[in-house]
Amino acid sequence: MMWPYFAMVGVPAIVALFSKKFCDRKLRNRLTIVAFFLIWFILLCLRHEKVGVDVLNYHLLFKKAYAMSFGEIFAKSFSGEFELSFFLLSKIVAMTTGDFRVLLVIIAAISIVPVFLLYFFSARENAYLSIVIFLSLGLFSIYFSALRQVMAVAFAVPAFYFTKNKKLLLFLLMVLLAFTIHHSSVIMLLMYPVYHLNMRLKSNLLILIPIIALVYVFRVPIFEWISVFFNDFYSSDIKETGAVLVFVLLLGFLLLSYIFADNSKLDKETIGLRNLLFLCTLLQIFSGINPIAMRMNYYFLIFVPLLIPRILNRTTEKNKKVALVIYLIMITFFTVWFFYRAYTAEDILSVYPYIPAWAK
Repeated sequence: MMWPYFAMVGVPAIVALFSKKFCDRKLRNRLTIVAFFLIWFILLCLRHEKVGVDVLNYHLLFKKAYAMSFGEIFAKSFSGEFELSFFLLSKIVAMTTGDFRVLLVIIAAISIVPVFLLYFFSARENAYLSIVIFLSLGLFSIYFSALRQVMAVAFAVPAFYFTKNKKLLLFLLMVLLAFTIHHSSVIMLLMYPVYHLNMRLKSNLLILIPIIALVYVFRVPIFEWISVFFNDFYSSDIKETGAVLVFVLLLGFLLLSYIFADNSKLDKETIGLRNLLFLCTLLQIFSGINPIAMRMNYYFLIFVPLLIPRILNRTTEKNKKVALVIYLIMITFFTVWFFYRAYTAEDILSVYPYIPAWAK
């Protein structure tokens, strides 16, 4: 059935539209975020194990963890056979409850709550636009299947705040903790230096666009070199479609964020988010070569939906009417695009239709 997904998107839209009469913009945006994440969390907790291509495999790992001793878990994790934190969590839940459903709920909470808090406090402008952009970047589906990685992605949120406040040691600690859940999270080390790059001026595009073009031209040899470092971290068992479309979308966002932004209205956080968008655009270039590249990008893609509404609200006076038109087009397009993809795209991650846990 598809109606749960319509509710997940429709209820926040209704809240955003009709709460204007009862509350100010800040409260309206926060209520919109709460509506979306609450419904999404419920769907994750109550889904059948058939929803998410890898969930059945995780159930087998859950049973494996139960059968192993803590000594075996530590020994095999230090040998690089699997990540320590995930197996420890599985072992503890298996010992105390023996219920895989409990593990699914805990994983949903770990992976969703930090992202919810990020959006609750940071998506202060046009929250519904942030939601539909999030749904269109390939992020939504992985939360039903790539359970280890989405838990690791959650650590990108505190890592972002430590980056923002220049707390390097705490930032490194977050990366280390994420690494014990999914080794791909080592890519998060790029967040700190990229966020603090001084790229405020529109003229920076004259540097960024040639860099993107060069990386695109030489993407194969570059990826072959990079893969030497990441090849053993995990297999590319989960693939994501629409990689080229996402690259074009990110490139469009990057151009928009420079061309329409009024530099006098940009604070340091907005500039840092724009820097992370540039990093996302570069990483997305490699996704057409190997699905691993798309998965490495998830740690940064969660921040892109926060940037675009900020840019549209920080344009020059002459671009305000154009920004409003772009905003309305985006709202409509990304809402329709999400459901169009749900019905027509190849459902590699087995997310559609939604199947509740009690279904036979």
